[in-house]
Amino acid sequence: MATNNKGISQNTAILNYLQSGHSITPVDALNKFGCFRLGARIYELRKRGFDISSARTELPNGKIIASYSLKKAEAAKNKVSQATAQAAAPANVDTETGEVKEDNQPKKQ
Repeated sequence: MATNNKGISQNTAILNYLQSGHSITPVDALNKFGCFRLGARIYELRKRGFDISSARTELPNGKIIASYSLKKAEAAKNKVSQATAQAAAPANVDTETGEVKEDNQPKKQ
């Protein structure tokens, strides 16, 4: 699976973007995440159970492209899940990526 320059997969980066309430087009995916095959990433996310809608968007030059967004019920469910994860996760775990953060605090004895 391809990763972006932050070390997270394109699927994770795109999912996080959609969960934050944005819609995404292939041009957005290329510019933001270096993703040339947004349709394939959306297909993979749908297979994992995410309810992603697609719409045709006409550009000013007359070209028609796809635009994808997370359906409202899915977005609301994910906000609750994220809030629960943040409350339950140890302080040194990034709840969006699941990565363990460096602990720069000296250990108490």
